[in-house]
Amino acid sequence: MGDAPVFHSDPKRPLKEVTAYLHDELDPETQAAFEAHLESCETCQRHVTIGRKLFPIVNAVIAQDPVLRSPQEYLELWEAAKRRAEQKGREGHKPKK
Repeated sequence: MGDAPVFHSDPKRPLKEVTAYLHDELDPETQAAFEAHLESCETCQRHVTIGRKLFPIVNAVIAQDPVLRSPQEYLELWEAAKRRAEQKGREGHKPKK
């Protein structure tokens, strides 16, 4: 049995641990330690809650568009979709003449 994992020693580590936790990729010892940590860490609780909502959406997008894209490309696609939705919203709220 090795040393217990230290969470938050690296600013990016909580997200890595949360992602691994949500994908069932942690070994049993690390999973138990993370779950114990999760009981008292509001930051990780928040990341887990967001991840549980976000991962199914991301997986659905990837299923519809299986081409591997860079994060920048997905950001650009998101921004374009957001602009279209905003434009559509403005058109739907124009006063009738």
